[in-house]
Amino acid sequence: MEPVPCTPPSQDYSPVDDLWFDDGNVVIAAKSRLFRVHRSILSLQSSVFRDILSLPASEEQDMYEGHPLIELPDDGEEVEHFLKAIYLPQYFPSAKGPNDLPFEAVVGALRLAHKYDVPFLRRRALRVFSAEYILDIDKIETMPTPWWRRSDPHREDDVTWSKFVTEILLAREVGALWVLPQLLFEASYEHVERLVSSQLSQADVNNCYAGFQKVGEAKLLGTLLFQELVNAGCNYKCFQNPNGIMFALEAAGKLSDPIQLFSRDIEQRTRVAVLCAKCKERIIERYRQWRKDFWTSLPGQYSLPDCKELKEMRRKALEVFFTCRGLIDSCIWTPLA
Repeated sequence: MEPVPCTPPSQDYSPVDDLWFDDGNVVIAAKSRLFRVHRSILSLQSSVFRDILSLPASEEQDMYEGHPLIELPDDGEEVEHFLKAIYLPQYFPSAKGPNDLPFEAVVGALRLAHKYDVPFLRRRALRVFSAEYILDIDKIETMPTPWWRRSDPHREDDVTWSKFVTEILLAREVGALWVLPQLLFEASYEHVERLVSSQLSQADVNNCYAGFQKVGEAKLLGTLLFQELVNAGCNYKCFQNPNGIMFALEAAGKLSDPIQLFSRDIEQRTRVAVLCAKCKERIIERYRQWRKDFWTSLPGQYSLPDCKELKEMRRKALEVFFTCRGLIDSCIWTPLA
């Protein structure tokens, strides 16, 4: 990968104070921003920059204040987040991202760490990006909405939808396929016009249509739960209880999210339905099994590898290795869902 040809920066360029080092020996230009940084640090962290900076200087080399100038085609804000993540350890934490970590910082650091081959930052950004997406449906009840979307609870909002599309595009770009089942599942509920007019690929738009058809299987859930009441052999005749029947059939009319349906409040719902302990236990057990089967089948609907393969892809992408005298040891880390 080579930088694009450039001309010396004009007056429209401005240095970024936090990344303008007096002892820096190379200047990076990205859109309207300038960064004076260090060849040694960039070469140490990035194989792509190492190759770029190892090229012999030529008479045509653009200079800025006596230092080689490299212009990148990337967004200036993303380059700033990327370089800050390299230079300032506290700027981009290695653990699950804090609520105040800007969404743009996650995107910029991950995209450019992938593009310019900065392994430590790519792993770190992937862990932050992946932390709140699941592959095990049993953990859905304790998994919050990603923090960058919590301030925009209504996905009809254009800003939130834009972030949502960015997540899908970024996951495709960096190969983080393990977050896509949940993302594409949620995208399946968007209006057709919004999907078609988005930047999503035609393949992913088609995947969302297929996913929505899969969600239609939730219409069978109400009948399934009602059948559990009939088959329970209940001495209390719960299946003749209007509240119990309404509880069971309510599933057919609540297709806004069949995965979350009853997930967080099924205990309360069964109490309100005045079901006996036996029927309550059977309905809860049957629903959770249905939900697990439904979720396990989703990756295939979106033309993705199955859950087992996605978990292995995630493990390999997030695992950290230390090299010492030719020996490689894997550090201990806590697996995600």
